[in-house]
Amino acid sequence: MVNTAIAKSLLEGVEAGTPIDVYLITGQSNTDGRADFKMLPQVQQQSLRKQPDVLFYHGATEPRRDASANQWIALQPGSGTNFEINHTPDTRQLNFGPEVGLGQALLERQSPGRIAILKATQGGTSLAVDWAPGKGRIWKMFRRTVDRGLKSLGDAGYQPRIVGMIWAQGEKDSKDPQMAQDYEAHLTEFFTAVRSVYGEMLPILVTSINVFDAADQKIFDAQQAVTANDPYAVFVSTDDLTFKDGVHYDAASQLVLGARCAAVLGGDSMKQVTIKPTAWTSQARRMLSTDEGQLARLTLGNSDNLIEMAPVNLPGHGAGDCNHFGWPIATMVDQTLVVMHRRIPGHNRVGAGGPDESMSYGNVLRSDDGGKSWSQPYDLRDCMKPEDRNRGGIVPLSHRSKFDLDNHSPLGYKVHLHAIGTMRDGAVMAINNHGVFRSEDKGRTWKHFSTALRDDTFPHMIVNLGPRIFDDPKMGIVAFGNWTGTWADKKLYKQLVVLQSPDDGESWKATEYPVKVAQYEPAALFYDDEYLFVTRDQSNINNKPMHKQMSWQQGQSPQVSDTNMVAPRLIDTVDLSLNPITGRFEVLRSERDKMELWIWSLAPEDWGTGKWRRECRLFKRDGKFYQNADGFHPAGAVIDAVRGVQHIFIYCGHPNGPAGVFRITRSLDTPRLAAYLNAQPVK
Repeated sequence: MVNTAIAKSLLEGVEAGTPIDVYLITGQSNTDGRADFKMLPQVQQQSLRKQPDVLFYHGATEPRRDASANQWIALQPGSGTNFEINHTPDTRQLNFGPEVGLGQALLERQSPGRIAILKATQGGTSLAVDWAPGKGRIWKMFRRTVDRGLKSLGDAGYQPRIVGMIWAQGEKDSKDPQMAQDYEAHLTEFFTAVRSVYGEMLPILVTSINVFDAADQKIFDAQQAVTANDPYAVFVSTDDLTFKDGVHYDAASQLVLGARCAAVLGGDSMKQVTIKPTAWTSQARRMLSTDEGQLARLTLGNSDNLIEMAPVNLPGHGAGDCNHFGWPIATMVDQTLVVMHRRIPGHNRVGAGGPDESMSYGNVLRSDDGGKSWSQPYDLRDCMKPEDRNRGGIVPLSHRSKFDLDNHSPLGYKVHLHAIGTMRDGAVMAINNHGVFRSEDKGRTWKHFSTALRDDTFPHMIVNLGPRIFDDPKMGIVAFGNWTGTWADKKLYKQLVVLQSPDDGESWKATEYPVKVAQYEPAALFYDDEYLFVTRDQSNINNKPMHKQMSWQQGQSPQVSDTNMVAPRLIDTVDLSLNPITGRFEVLRSERDKMELWIWSLAPEDWGTGKWRRECRLFKRDGKFYQNADGFHPAGAVIDAVRGVQHIFIYCGHPNGPAGVFRITRSLDTPRLAAYLNAQPVK
């Protein structure tokens, strides 16, 4: 037994706000643990007997346990119920479940002292009765165990966040024909209930039931059906594991199972759980509001590898009012894509619903395989100190006039919209309504600069940002925008605001330059020793607003000119890039009045003319903008010259939600792409 003093010492001396990832283990006997630790080789026993760098907590529901229950201890075997094959207690055994292998595998990828495993299990229990949400005996035990474990971590100074759950259960339900018949519905309901409490996009790993008869097969099929339709659930096969008694895994297999689950979860603070981007669910189709023909055309196979469209992050069940995922922007570090988007009640305040604690302007996802799979979203607020996270209220300063009209607090960060970029040293910088953030490990973990752009350190108006951050060798870190104010004070919009940080994001100064025309969220490109911009002039949104061009060098006045990119009413923030294959500037531009997304291009030598060429339409959706349709904000796209593609991130859905984030990856061979798309017209 581990005494209370040792357990208490593990939670001493923790710096307030220290983040820690919590993994849940739930289910019946194979997660509870029947494997005998003493059956492992002696050398392996020595290395696994105690793992002080991983915290472990389990709720005791049976009288005989070797490891101390209901408190945080160093991870070790002994939490499993000690039964011989004939199910009689045996005090000689030191039993365990997948937690030992899970902890060992996680330590290979994650920082020691930042991993916690919390186990709430009970053998011989049914999902239909014992785990039934809200009323089942074990459901109540599960909630009590998890809540107490999280509270004690918080009391010790940690900032815990649940990042994954392992579920191994089904044998009990297979014994009852009606329970087996209803298992799929019950499992779906159970996952929804868990996520409603502990995170709506919580990744859940379902370890497969062992199939010995037709009744087991029903449970197995239900497990596969649920995980196939759940974007945040993964089916983990166990058919190669071996048993100690024909039902329960032996010691070697429990280690394999734990390591297998760690591999699926990714093991770092951004869990690389596949969100099945190629699974076109009915929800994704409703958000896009397009026909099957267009979706078929936007596939690699049909387009000869020219273009592909796929979901990235969609609001799940129980998302509540904050189900509008929008304004995605991205950067790339080596071959890792990092996407940031906001999660708010809606675009149109009327009918959008109200904010809650899930409201965030900094949800981040990563992909190491060109967008085929994505990490679970990470809320950048989770790296903020508690006093900074809700400074002035849960609604950020710039959006209180939209979602918190009665809140007149001046406290907060003076930022609207957001920007992202990769620095010369490989760090990722991000700015959003919650302030300034930096990651030095490709977006896995983040640091918040508590005072940067804050109300008491930034003596200016709120700055309305363009989508890109640059690491300028002369000026330091640079971002561009304009001041925001009331519609009556339009002079605020007629300034190019240059934000500069000389110290990697910790402090900022602002310099403003008169532009003479209203401009919003300038999309910038550094080219031939100057910054080029395409920006929005929507002084009169009902009188043909125009995308303007600007060029600027440090210390000089911006040069502004017109373009032929005009709309009848509303325009959107664009992406501006130099295509390395065609050698032409390219703009990704929403035509909001028709809900279409287009590529426009211009030769660099023709910049002064402002006469852009309309190349091809990438996507079209049904509906009327701001009434029953919303999208696309294609700003902050990424050029991947190695693969010869551009990754474009858009949002699409309803103005009041739900709306989700999607990826369009297209070839940089724009002439070939245009020939294909223009020959494949969409109504």
